[in-house]
Amino acid sequence: MYTLDAFDAREVGRALGHDLFRFRIHLDEFDLDAAVREGFVQARGCATPRRLADRYTRKWLQLRQSAYRRNRIVNDEVTPALLKQIDVTHCPVTKMALTHGALLPSDWSIDRLNNDGAYVPNNLAVMSTAVNAAKGDKSYEQVYALSQQSEPTHGLTPVEWLRLATLMLGPCFADRPHLVPVIPLAAPIPNHAVRPAVQQVQQMFTNEVSRPAGKNALIKHLKSVCPDERSERRLRHLAETVHIGMKGLDDRFDVWLRPGVVTAFVEWRDSLDRRSWALAAELSRRRSGATHIPAGRLRTWHLATGGRAC
Repeated sequence: MYTLDAFDAREVGRALGHDLFRFRIHLDEFDLDAAVREGFVQARGCATPRRLADRYTRKWLQLRQSAYRRNRIVNDEVTPALLKQIDVTHCPVTKMALTHGALLPSDWSIDRLNNDGAYVPNNLAVMSTAVNAAKGDKSYEQVYALSQQSEPTHGLTPVEWLRLATLMLGPCFADRPHLVPVIPLAAPIPNHAVRPAVQQVQQMFTNEVSRPAGKNALIKHLKSVCPDERSERRLRHLAETVHIGMKGLDDRFDVWLRPGVVTAFVEWRDSLDRRSWALAAELSRRRSGATHIPAGRLRTWHLATGGRAC
């Protein structure tokens, strides 16, 4: 991982310039500094093979250029392949179909969910440019507060702000997981993004209890983590509440917006001791195929400097 001191900034700029040449991006389209131009000219002088960029590579170059101008760190693991993995067809906040290069508010964009973090794989999501602009530099707390208003603000409805808060929750509490609040899982968590235990377990219920067979199978598996009959009763109540709440929904994540669903979840979670809750979280992780993010990984986020180079 790099930090952009005086020397490294030049190397990062040269690498960007090299890739701009390699993917046939014209210098006169950009306001580039000397280091980027140097990399471009050097690549041209070395007869570097050139090829056309697909939309993921173009977005990758655009992201790197924007980050370079703002002295933001882009992790080496942020690649065109990663952008393809996190891509979605519809904005997770507005549910509108995303466009590409149309210069419309519906165009896709890449956003850092935690504005204090760098461009790292576990802190990124695809959303529309309109939502990205509305989010701006807002914190999780500010976004969640807007979701509690009764009227639309900044172009988004309260439910849309809640979906955005859902996406931001894990990355914004990555360095303080013991403080993660329980909110409705109003949107699917992006691929690779940080997912705290609360959301991991919520997503397990969302994915598995829509059918009676799935509901019964999940209850059977989770009974093993319940310490007593009271906890088992609350587990059954939660599974049944989610199962019934899903009926008639076009989007299964909307079940968490229905009355009583989050309350049932909190009541079951609170009936578990710390060890039992940890077992439930681990079971949900295994069932989804998720992987643990080592604590040391957060160093690459550069949270203390807002994702900027020191």
